[in-house]
Amino acid sequence: MNKLTYLLLFAASSLCFGGPKAASVVSLDTSKLAQNKDATLAVYDALRQCKQTNAQKLIIPKGTYNFYPDMAYEQYCMISNNDNGAKRIAFPLINFENLEIDAKGSEFIFHGQMIPFLVEKSSDITLKGFSIDWDQPFNFQAIVTASNPQENSFDIKVHEECKPFLQRGSLYFSENTKANGKVEGPTGLRGVDPFLVPWIQNLEWSLFFDSKTKTVRTDYSSAGALPSSMLESSDCRIVSLGSNGYRLYHAAQKLPEPGMVLVSKGKLRHNRLSPGIVVMKSSNLSLQNINIYHAGGMGLICERTDNVELNDFNICLREGSERIVSTTADATHFVGCRGKIRFKDCLFENMLDDATNVHGIYVRVLKPTGNNTLMARIIHFQQHGHPFAEEGDLLRFSSQETLIPYAQARVKAVNVISGELMEITFEEDVENLLKSETILENLTWQADLEMSDCTVRNNRARSILVTSAGKVVIQNNLFNKSSMQTILLEGDAYYWHESGGVRDVSIVGNRFVDLNPDFPSIVISPKIPGSDVLPSSYHKNIRIEDNVFEIHGSSIVEAKHAQNVIFKNNTIKKADGYLTASTTSPALLFNDCQDIIIEDNKCQAGFKGIIQHDKATKRVVIKNNTGLE
Repeated sequence: MNKLTYLLLFAASSLCFGGPKAASVVSLDTSKLAQNKDATLAVYDALRQCKQTNAQKLIIPKGTYNFYPDMAYEQYCMISNNDNGAKRIAFPLINFENLEIDAKGSEFIFHGQMIPFLVEKSSDITLKGFSIDWDQPFNFQAIVTASNPQENSFDIKVHEECKPFLQRGSLYFSENTKANGKVEGPTGLRGVDPFLVPWIQNLEWSLFFDSKTKTVRTDYSSAGALPSSMLESSDCRIVSLGSNGYRLYHAAQKLPEPGMVLVSKGKLRHNRLSPGIVVMKSSNLSLQNINIYHAGGMGLICERTDNVELNDFNICLREGSERIVSTTADATHFVGCRGKIRFKDCLFENMLDDATNVHGIYVRVLKPTGNNTLMARIIHFQQHGHPFAEEGDLLRFSSQETLIPYAQARVKAVNVISGELMEITFEEDVENLLKSETILENLTWQADLEMSDCTVRNNRARSILVTSAGKVVIQNNLFNKSSMQTILLEGDAYYWHESGGVRDVSIVGNRFVDLNPDFPSIVISPKIPGSDVLPSSYHKNIRIEDNVFEIHGSSIVEAKHAQNVIFKNNTIKKADGYLTASTTSPALLFNDCQDIIIEDNKCQAGFKGIIQHDKATKRVVIKNNTGLE
């Protein structure tokens, strides 16, 4: 079967469910793999059979399966917070209903630029019992073998999977290289499959890990350990020492210690090419007993999806592996979703970004095009293509400058002009509602979040980001060695454009351990440049209770523009570790807040904290605390 015939067959089979009413179970025919180690076509045939027979279950016998892009299904995908483009997909679950895929503990190994799973316009889908990994990581990894202060240089030994090569004095890593260091395969030639041309990256986006603990060395840099200004300087030199060894002169802000691990995901071109599981416009998704050991982007990204449950869903390092990075971006990410997003008994470790981020987006109004019609733009480039609104959705109008909402209107129709531009028609007149720099957010798609009995550790960036008006419960989790804030309730309309204010958050019974002393454990603060005081509170109703904070620094909670924050019955103590920090920062800091209760908290020996609030903060109750003053 040639590739064109294969793609046409898949497209035809995706048009309808068709076929007999109910062959309930399909089993992957592993005999087809005997002559060809690539499982891609066998999986395609099994999915087509499921579609044709309305099967409710696909069983994949336990084994190790390899997937290559050569014969994979292709579709142009616009994926929020990842890189848009034509993608090759191993499991294209498009227009499916009531399907469970049980892989019985199988290992799925991917090669090159692929997306393992795409779930689109599907409902009641269960994925369970498998792991996702790549034969070669999308990031660079090297051990520091020597540090030479006298000449401001350090030596590295590059992990053999990473395929390094020197070119014009710069160090790159690539999907595959020849022994002479030149990239295999033609580039930019007519007739060449772009998915078979290797990606190339430089070392611009980089940081250091501790090789023993596999944690980010936050005393060096959370990102940018090798700044581009230094890498591009005439003083910077990189020379080969042979056998994947290199010496870097004048490349680091602070010379690393021998034994540390240099990690980079580059910045020469897109670096979020291959997220693990992509979910679009779907409902009732269950992910169970899944390990994602690596992905070139996010582990899981969901957009405009209703109800997602993750049980024993893990972004983690493979046992015995020398790799120090799992996913090169967030473990999980949810944009414009609704219903309940539920995490239970999950592990997220060593990713290069957050454990989860649940948010909507702000779009900017450009101009009215009629009494009830206006033109709007998605601003951040990594949100282009997001299905912001559809007929029936309720949108809220706010000021970009202050984030203060002032009106609501219901959508009648949306005309999508491009990935960033849309014309929205409302059921009522809206032309007179517009103010200078008006932004919109979608109130219909606001998700609840429940995360319980999970572990987040050893990652760069934050553990949890939430900007959703749904009910949020973060309970009985362990947060260990995140390099920035553990929980961030933010929202902004100037950079990420992630909306909006929280309305019901419970942070209860968690343990916060060994965190970066340069960041508070919990931050509640929208980004509003040039506006120090808001007439009303942005975030509301946040309860932080019965938690244990074992920290290096002194800062625990920082809140701004928040109302009704309760910090109660928490235990605070000093953590052990190599990091040290000033203890002069307030333990609890409130600016422009209202209705604050701080009571029954206990600081153990070695910790003494300060409570501080500004004059704009009103109605503060402080009582029965030990070690907080």
